[in-house]
Amino acid sequence: MSAGAPMLRSDLTIIPQVFRNEESFVVKDPTTHGYFRFRPIEIRVMRLFDGLRSAEAIAEQLVADGLRITASTVDGFARKLSKLGLLERTLQERTTQQLERLRSERRRQRSLIRGELFRLRFSFGDPDRFLTRTYPLVRWCFTPAFVVVSIAMFATYLLIVGLQGRTYAEDVAASFSFGALSLWSIAVFLGVFTVLTAIHELGHAYACKHFGGEVHEMGFMLIFFMPAFYANVNDAWSFPERRARLWVTAAGPWIELFVTAWLAVVWLVVQPTSMVSQVALATMLVGGIGNILTNMNPLLPLDGYFALGDWLEITNLRQRAREYATASFRRHILRRDVPLPAVDASERRILLGYGVASTAYVTAFLLLIARYVIGSAYRTLGLLFAALLFAMVCYLMRRMLRGLLGAVQTAIAHVWRALRTFGTRGWRRGVAVGGALLLALLMAVIPVDVTAPGRFTVAPVTALSIAAPGDGVIADVFVREGDAVAPGSPVMRLADFALPRDALQSSLLADSLAFMSQVARARAMTGASDALRLQSASEDARTESLRARREALHVRAAVGGQVVTPYPERLVGRRVQFGEPLLQIADLSQVEAIIRLTGAGAAEVRAGAPVKLLTYRNTARAMVGVVEAVAPSASAATSAMAGVEARVRLTADAASLVGATGEARVVLRRTTIFGAIVWSIRSGLRADLLL
Repeated sequence: MSAGAPMLRSDLTIIPQVFRNEESFVVKDPTTHGYFRFRPIEIRVMRLFDGLRSAEAIAEQLVADGLRITASTVDGFARKLSKLGLLERTLQERTTQQLERLRSERRRQRSLIRGELFRLRFSFGDPDRFLTRTYPLVRWCFTPAFVVVSIAMFATYLLIVGLQGRTYAEDVAASFSFGALSLWSIAVFLGVFTVLTAIHELGHAYACKHFGGEVHEMGFMLIFFMPAFYANVNDAWSFPERRARLWVTAAGPWIELFVTAWLAVVWLVVQPTSMVSQVALATMLVGGIGNILTNMNPLLPLDGYFALGDWLEITNLRQRAREYATASFRRHILRRDVPLPAVDASERRILLGYGVASTAYVTAFLLLIARYVIGSAYRTLGLLFAALLFAMVCYLMRRMLRGLLGAVQTAIAHVWRALRTFGTRGWRRGVAVGGALLLALLMAVIPVDVTAPGRFTVAPVTALSIAAPGDGVIADVFVREGDAVAPGSPVMRLADFALPRDALQSSLLADSLAFMSQVARARAMTGASDALRLQSASEDARTESLRARREALHVRAAVGGQVVTPYPERLVGRRVQFGEPLLQIADLSQVEAIIRLTGAGAAEVRAGAPVKLLTYRNTARAMVGVVEAVAPSASAATSAMAGVEARVRLTADAASLVGATGEARVVLRRTTIFGAIVWSIRSGLRADLLL
C-alpha cells in the first residue's frame, strides 16, 4: 500500500441486499462484528481502494466511467471509512488500534455489567462453535412439517384459553396473584421465566445459524429486573433476503409459544393442584400472555419492534421516531425554532405515530409500576421508605421529567407574556414584589453546600523508591511497569566494569604474595614470610570486598508491591551514581487522593468532611470520599499561598488511576442559597477589607 493510497480491508464481506425496493450493500466486519450499509455508488468507489491508486487517480477513473466525483469527495469518503475501521492501517495505526482494543477488553473485563438500566446484560462468551455442533440436532425445527404442527398447536392453545378462560383465570389468581404469592410460587415463576427465555434466545440463535449467520455472544440479562437470557444475532442484518431476517426475529417467540402450547395441553389434563400443573400454568402465563404483550409488542424494544423495523425497512426505528416526535413537539406545540430531522415523505407519518405511541406506552407502563411499588412500600414500610422509592423513580425517569419541566416552563412563559399585555401597573408591580419576596424566601430556606475547591493527585498510600547501591551502568532490567514483585526478588542489575578488573588483579596479587611467603618460609626467612603473608591476607580481603560490591549491584526489591515507574526497560545503558533513584514500587491495594487546597476555605477543611472528586482522565465518573487527614502543604516553606493538603482514601478499584489528576471539592458546611452567596462574596474580597 503506497502512501496516500487508501486500501479496503481484504477480510471484509460485502453482501448485496434489496432495501426498500432499492439495491444496497451490507459490509460485515468480521473483527468487530460490525455491520454497515452502503449504496451501490459507494461500493463502486470502495472497490477502487486497492492501495495503489491515490484519491486523484480514483476520481479520474470514476470520471472516465461516467461518474462526476471529485478527488476531495473521494478523500473525504476514505477518511469516513478509515474512522469506521474498514481500511487497512499503517503499522503505527494498527499498533494504536491494538492497544485501544486491549484497553477496551480490560474495561469490559472490569465492567461485567453492560446495557441499560432495564436491560442489564452479563455475557457468557462466544457460543458460535457450540451452536454449529448442535445445530443438526434441531434442524427439524426448520422444516415445513414443523411449521404446520406449530400452527396447529397455536390454534390448540388459543382454543384451550378460550374454552377454559374462567378456570385459567381462577388458577392464576390462586397461584400467582400478589395476594397469593409464596416462596414456592415465586421460585416456580422465576424458574419457568428463565427456562423459557433460554429456549427463546436459542430459537433466535439457531435460526441465525440456519440461514448461514454467526452468533458470537449469548448471556444472562435482567430485563425490567426479571432474569432472562439473550443472544446477539446481529449477523442477521447481513442476510440478503428480508424473509430470512424476519424468520430470525420470529424464531424466539415462535418456539416459546410452541412450548407453551404443549404445556397448555398438560395443564388441561393433569391434577389442578399438582406441581406439574403450577409449572404448566406459569408457562402459559409467561410464554403465552406475557410473550404476546411483551416480546410481540412492537412498542417495546423487543422482538416485535425488530420485526416491525425489518418489515418497514427502517433502521433504528425507535431512536429515529423519538427524535422526530420530540422535534415535532418542540416545533409545533412549544413553538420553538428547531429543525425537523430529514426524513422521507413515506417515513414521516410512521415515525411520528410510532414515536408518540411508544413514548406514551412506555411512560404509562413505568408510571403504573412506580405507582404500585410506591403504594406497596407506603402500606408496608411507611412514609420514609416510600419517599426514598419515589426519589429513585424520579431519578430513573429524569429525562422524561426534564422534558415535562421544559414544556411547563414554556407554557408559563406563554401565560406570562399574555398577562403582560393587560392589567394595571399596580397589579403588575404587586406580582413583581410578591415574586421577589417568594424568591428571597426560597433563597433563605433551600439548603446548599459551601465547598472549597482544589486539585488532587491519585497516589498509593505506601510507596518505596529503590536507589542505586553504587556507581555503574544499568545492564539489565528484570521487571516491567505494572509487574508485581515480592520482597527480595531481583529487579535490576548494574554493571561497574572496573570492579571485575580490580578484583582479578587483587586476586592475582594475593596469590603471588602467598607464593612468595611460602618461598621465604622455605628459605628460613621468617620475618619476610610473615610480612608477605599479611600482605596476601590484605589483598584477599580487598578481593572479597570488591566481589561484595559487585554482588551489591544486583538490585533487589526491599518490599513487595507493584512497579509504577513508567517504561523501566528504557533505563538499560544509563549510567547512575550512588543513591540515584531507579525504580518505584507501590502497594496499589491502598490508594489515596492528595488534595492541595489553596483558595478560600482551605483552612476550614477538617477530617471527616465529604469530598467529591473528578479526574481529567475520566470526566464521566465522579468519585466520593471523606477527608481522613489534613496537614500543611509540603511547599509551605517556599510559598505563602501553599495552603493545606487533605488526604482521601479511595476504594481498591481506583488503583488504575494512580498518577491521575483532577478537580476536587471539599464540603465545608451546610447553609442556604443566601448564605452561599454571602460566602462567595466574602471569599472574593481582600482580607484586610474585612478587618
